[in-house]
Amino acid sequence: MFHSSTQRKPRPMSFIPDDDTAWQRTIDSHIVQPSPSPRSAPTGGETEMSSIPLAPNRWPRGIHGNDYTSLKYSPDISPPDGKDTKDAPLASVEFRGFRSCSDIFPPVNAMIPYGEVPKVAIKRGLRGNWKKLVPHIIAVFVTLAVCQLSFRNVYWMDLRPPDEPVAIGLTQGGALNFLQLAAKLHELLILASVSALVLHAIQAQLIGRSGLPLGMIANAFELSSAQFLHRKSFWSFLWSVDPSTGKGFPYMHFWLLSLFSTILVTLAGPSSAIAVIPTLNYFDLPRPFVTPLLPYYIWNVSTELWPKTLSAASLNAPNSGILCNDPNSDPEQEICPVGGFRDTYGWAGGLLFTDTDAGANISFPDATGATRRVLSAQSCNSTFDGRASAVSLNSFISGALTSYWIFAQQNFHGIALEAAQPHINIDSETPIFAPRVEALCNSYSNYNFDPENPENQTNMVFPSFGGASPIQVPDWAYKYSRPQNASNFTFVEIPGTGPESPSLGAVLALPLIENINGAWVQTTENLACSIYSSWIPVDAFYEPTVNDQVSYGIRGSMSDTCLDIPVDASSGRESINTTIDIEYANAINQPIAFITGNLPALLGIYQRFIYNDSNYIPDGVIFKAPIPGVAGVVVTDDVARKQRAKLVSTVLAGVVTDGLARNVGDGSYPFSAPFFLLPNKTADGTLQGRFVFTSATGGEDEPLNTTNIADTAKWLRLDPTFQRYGYGYHWGGSRTTQFGISVLLVHLVVAIAHMAYVLGEIMWKDRGLPGAWETIPEFFALAVNSGPSEKLRNTCAGVSENRTWSEPVAVREASEGHLEMVLGRNQMLQMPMARTGVRYGALPET
Repeated sequence: MFHSSTQRKPRPMSFIPDDDTAWQRTIDSHIVQPSPSPRSAPTGGETEMSSIPLAPNRWPRGIHGNDYTSLKYSPDISPPDGKDTKDAPLASVEFRGFRSCSDIFPPVNAMIPYGEVPKVAIKRGLRGNWKKLVPHIIAVFVTLAVCQLSFRNVYWMDLRPPDEPVAIGLTQGGALNFLQLAAKLHELLILASVSALVLHAIQAQLIGRSGLPLGMIANAFELSSAQFLHRKSFWSFLWSVDPSTGKGFPYMHFWLLSLFSTILVTLAGPSSAIAVIPTLNYFDLPRPFVTPLLPYYIWNVSTELWPKTLSAASLNAPNSGILCNDPNSDPEQEICPVGGFRDTYGWAGGLLFTDTDAGANISFPDATGATRRVLSAQSCNSTFDGRASAVSLNSFISGALTSYWIFAQQNFHGIALEAAQPHINIDSETPIFAPRVEALCNSYSNYNFDPENPENQTNMVFPSFGGASPIQVPDWAYKYSRPQNASNFTFVEIPGTGPESPSLGAVLALPLIENINGAWVQTTENLACSIYSSWIPVDAFYEPTVNDQVSYGIRGSMSDTCLDIPVDASSGRESINTTIDIEYANAINQPIAFITGNLPALLGIYQRFIYNDSNYIPDGVIFKAPIPGVAGVVVTDDVARKQRAKLVSTVLAGVVTDGLARNVGDGSYPFSAPFFLLPNKTADGTLQGRFVFTSATGGEDEPLNTTNIADTAKWLRLDPTFQRYGYGYHWGGSRTTQFGISVLLVHLVVAIAHMAYVLGEIMWKDRGLPGAWETIPEFFALAVNSGPSEKLRNTCAGVSENRTWSEPVAVREASEGHLEMVLGRNQMLQMPMARTGVRYGALPET
């Protein structure tokens, strides 16, 4: 009771006792001990907080009234010593025992000490369990939105310069960085979804019969760090025993769920980045132009584009009247196999300063002048003295793609022309081939060569692959009278007798200066070379805005070659072995007009390596070849001989390959030119074609000498497909993307399955699900409100024993309206489990 010495109106005061404190109150100098605080039912004047019932009285409790009350001033109570009240204490207290919360607080705040209200641990219905669904719903919708980008092959944007804005104040690099942030947020959504699943499993285990090992109850909060994998607590299940059945490994399902969830969360981060951040790739353009595309063909009515035997019929056209043997006719040479002589002649001069083993490519201007055609040549060491390989695209194929693009720029409209980096392919089903040549050379020294007796020379054979029978070099090719400083080149036709037989032979005589028995003399070296030629399957493509050449990829087997280029033999397409007759060979070696007179093309090239050398003998002549390595190193005769043979074979492979690439002309009208097949015919019903390689901007329409549409099946049809290179989302062709999307889809299935389970339990089966202890602090609060366990003696500063970590933990109803964590099998089995729909919040009874 409060009162004042000045007879102020007394102030009532109430006290809220703490159950864990032994309150002592003094009345008339006597100590009064407090009575226990029972869980009293609300009085008749109190208002229920909700329709959810409180835990019924399953434990007896004492009959106590409102024993603890504040006292107002009463004239019936005298001061302690009978003194006047003006000297009395400010407040006096009378103890009548503890009182219930309903007496201390007004009814509206009934049972709300410190603002907390009793809560339901196991909830029914969607309203009580929506928190289990929301993380899944958000993650599922975002994942579906992300994955559909890759499934639909959505294109984002072209590759832009670093300083070019793609939005207000945002460059392409900045946009990509923003998508990295979006990927991180997506990862966090997946983490929240998986954590909700594992947390539900933990809650269910804790209120279930078996509980969980002490070391596993925090797994849901450590999925992203996976730290529990390194602790004994995670592996403690190996020593755990089911408290109900006594069997081992009772927590295998939860252990596997924790491990699976950790792996899923770990992979979710990079997988989300793979799926959210676009990659550079080629993306199809189904409609590259506004107008539909007309069929596109190569005009090869009178000639075969890739014949097994190259003859005079392949020299542009049999009825063209062009024999490819006039050195003074530049227009004729341009459309003949020797048309690339100017480029090969310049390329050969550079071989003196090139290591041909590393590759020596040749570039040829296309007939349009807009692009280049590249020939790849390379030598290598082998059992032969000289060994080299070469491959190139046919000139009429490169010309067809180049002409198509030029014509499209002048006559079409569409997205392909607006793309920063368009990519033009010839359909992979179209049988496109390219010339491939393997050149083998062996050298024969003629120290004792007598110009007056040419028969006195070493007999030669053409080198060959495999176990082919030796083919003798005919005497006429090298056993003839000539000066020792003379040089000569001759093609020799070899009848084809099988795949191991060469396609063509070549014989060379080269001058040397050698030291014979201590004396320097002029000598001659003969070389016998074999040429293996074939048409190898390829795919051709063209990127007009970034590359000035029509490129190709090998799509067939190419074993036993010097070329170090990528090969994809998965198509199963076979090469076509060829034979070169002497007429076509002579067209490759056609005479060229030099200042000093006409010379065969190959002889003119080889003479680039022949020099006058009077250092050892007067008027000496020598054929020189590059010797890769360190200057000053002594080179043996054997090494020098092989380097000469390697140089000869490299030149031979390059020149012959270019000659084969120019069969049926260089792609110019009218022999192997490309054209569009027009839908309309002439008045007499003849099919018409629009040839694109002409001086006319819109092409030139010409009749095709046939009225039967079925004849078009005999022509080579090219169906260009268009792509653009840039940033986008792509499912096919990328193992990395497929892996990342697969991880996201696994999470999608898991999340949907968990949502289906939750909905089934709360809506169809009308069961309750645990909804308490969703955070670590809530577990702390539950532990603080729980009684101590003898099994946790000596663990205040840490836990080190596996046996302790493996002790089962569960949540049980310890007293009326009160839940506690209990440790050990006996307590779990003896104490009742929490009940659905019951609110808990009372403190433990003392």
